[in-house]
Amino acid sequence: MGKKGKMKDKKRGHPTAEGNAAAVPTTLSTVAPMHPAKRVKSDTGGHTAAAAKGGGAGVVGKKGGGSAAATVFSHPAAEVARESALAKIRALAKRKGVSNATFEKWHFTWLLGAGMESRDAGDAAMVGLDPVLPVQKKFGLDLAERVDAVLIEGGVDERIARAVRVLAAKAAQKLKTEIARLAKSIGPASITEPAIVVKEIEMPTHRQIGLEFDGTLLKLNKTHYDKLLKRYELKTEDTTEDAAAFARFHKALFNVVQRYKTICGGGFQCALPPPVWATLRGELDFEVEGFASPLNCTLPTFCSAFKDTDEVFGSVGSVFEWLEQDREGSFALNPPYVHDYYVELSKLLKQRLASAEEAGVPLSFMVVVGANDAVRQSEWYTGLENLKPFCRKLLFMKIHEHGFIDGRQHMKKDALEKPLAVCDTGAFFLQTTEGAKKWPLTKERMAKIEKVWRGTAPSA
Repeated sequence: MGKKGKMKDKKRGHPTAEGNAAAVPTTLSTVAPMHPAKRVKSDTGGHTAAAAKGGGAGVVGKKGGGSAAATVFSHPAAEVARESALAKIRALAKRKGVSNATFEKWHFTWLLGAGMESRDAGDAAMVGLDPVLPVQKKFGLDLAERVDAVLIEGGVDERIARAVRVLAAKAAQKLKTEIARLAKSIGPASITEPAIVVKEIEMPTHRQIGLEFDGTLLKLNKTHYDKLLKRYELKTEDTTEDAAAFARFHKALFNVVQRYKTICGGGFQCALPPPVWATLRGELDFEVEGFASPLNCTLPTFCSAFKDTDEVFGSVGSVFEWLEQDREGSFALNPPYVHDYYVELSKLLKQRLASAEEAGVPLSFMVVVGANDAVRQSEWYTGLENLKPFCRKLLFMKIHEHGFIDGRQHMKKDALEKPLAVCDTGAFFLQTTEGAKKWPLTKERMAKIEKVWRGTAPSA
């Protein structure tokens, strides 16, 4: 398993938190309701951070203000409890014949829908909404129909779909009670909470770091550990030279790795291969990436599902909240392959493009979507394809003609070097008139992008 004791980072000489009795403050992320915003030119340092939504879509208050704020209790014990609660629902669904891919679509649809329902209901619905199981008492009628439809389309009958939903609502209530108990017993800054034990794990071909809390061991590659340490220091300006600050980093790191382990979503967390990212950034000057996570992000600033755990690593929160503000710049969006996400995203993109066109500002989006035969016939897909004058280019590639990076790249030895064949892909290039002038999609530029991307095919 690797040796215990104090681990030394060769570059920095940091001691680990193992055996360190220093108190580490609990992370309590308080998210204020979003206010209407002026157009924001989105550069690395110029964002107005939007309110995070619970789960995939998140939770916000009424636009224009409101008095309440959503509080998410982010602590290692809470993150482990969230995984246990969701695992029970997943296990039941599996016993009922629901595949893992279908379950993840179901869960992501629930996250998005719950956030939207809470937003529409106003500030009172925000309080206590969990980011992983965001139901207080029951599903709203519209959301119930949508989540049931995901399972039914996945091959289960209506009775089973309803049973999974009912269990999920009950599990969410139990989790809410458990999280409240943990928050009360641990408190905002407990001196008795266990430290994160950090272990260096020597593998035959690479190095991993183990993070252990109260019997739960998480692993990530040393390269991702170093990446997240650097991001944490840049975002928080919290020097990790002293033991207490380093322990805070390890606690934040455990929270984020555990959160993404909880939702699984290996396929839904796939990323563009490094050569593709390098080419796109060089050609289109991307400033922000949407639908990313601290584990798979490339740019300094990104949008993600869970602001409460991700903000200290550079997240500005939910992309749906971020897109409710007018924008100027060049951005990359790679949403999870879930129908409701595509529908909601296409609505917001049309609004932002129309607003930017009227204002005469440059705006450009590259939107990467799964594009099987059924998707290409859907209303939202054809709507973007025929969105005049904004849809400048559409790059389509069959499943074996290009690659993606596994969503569990932070755990695998050579994930970055071995792209996977995931699905047929459509890449929309949407630009305002001024955006097309600033980032022209010339024949040569598009040919370069396509060549590099096709070069990542597993058989290439």
